[in-house]
Amino acid sequence: MRVIAVVFFFVIFIFSLHPTFANNNADPVNSSISTSTTSLPADGATTATISVTVKDSFKNSLSGDHIKLTSSADSGLVINGGPVGVNHHTAATDSNGKVNFTVSSRNASPGTVTFTLTDTSDLPPVTLGSVWVTFTPASLAPDPSCKDSAPTSVPMLQSAEVTGANQITLTWSEAADPVSYYLVAYGTSSKQYTYGNPSVGGKGTISYTVGSLAYGTTYYFVVKAGNGCAPGSYSNELSAVVGGVRITSTPTPTPTLTPTLTQTPTPTETPIPKIPTLVSDSSNTKMLPSIVMILFGLGGMSIGAIIYWKNKKTGEESIEEKQLEED
Repeated sequence: MRVIAVVFFFVIFIFSLHPTFANNNADPVNSSISTSTTSLPADGATTATISVTVKDSFKNSLSGDHIKLTSSADSGLVINGGPVGVNHHTAATDSNGKVNFTVSSRNASPGTVTFTLTDTSDLPPVTLGSVWVTFTPASLAPDPSCKDSAPTSVPMLQSAEVTGANQITLTWSEAADPVSYYLVAYGTSSKQYTYGNPSVGGKGTISYTVGSLAYGTTYYFVVKAGNGCAPGSYSNELSAVVGGVRITSTPTPTPTLTPTLTQTPTPTETPIPKIPTLVSDSSNTKMLPSIVMILFGLGGMSIGAIIYWKNKKTGEESIEEKQLEED
């Protein structure tokens, strides 16, 4: 028993000296995620810092773990100064189990982006949690590598009118040169432009029709001019409520075919004369010759009897006459 007790306390001592041996798996409950801001302009220069501290189930900091940051789609996203549009990045935690990520956006039609953090050192990987950052529309900060000059003024959005079913036509005044393109951005909330077209036309374009909009929904629109790699600033914002026809998916009923009944005239019966039919197998037919012979026989006998009785009577009379003569 003493040996078992010594071994038990030795194991406890070893784990107390090396806490990371206790459990090397990240624990989402004890780990933490924070962000320096939840909203920032999509100007390509302003950044938000996402910080992660990774701990195990005993609240021990896990150093050297590889943490992967993954975002939802954003074509203008930049993570830790990397390439534009790449939506993931991996970094290792420091001795305190901490790692930082910086994010920014150059998206012309920005919105809210979801960032998810995963500890890929564990098998299977452990999802630590998510944070949300909203990027708002803004003019892009100058790109040091761009040699183009931005437009010297912004376009003025003049109207947003319903011009057809589920569509709105925008008109604006031109921006001052240099101008090589115009873009349109819009959304269902003010200053939240989640949709758009990065090039609706070149210099001289003053209108654009946005289609496939939801009936009865209010949309907010802006327009921007740009020149090459140098974009300008957004115009004023206009809103409009979409008209048109509400589209419903009511199935077309299948017609029920009702047969047309045509009255058939009742045929007139034509009387057919009955023709007697002799049946060769009839018993009456077979007996007919016998009946005829019997009738002829009876007739002959009757005639013979009459003649007999007549002759007999005549003979008797003659005898009587002779007797009278003799007397």
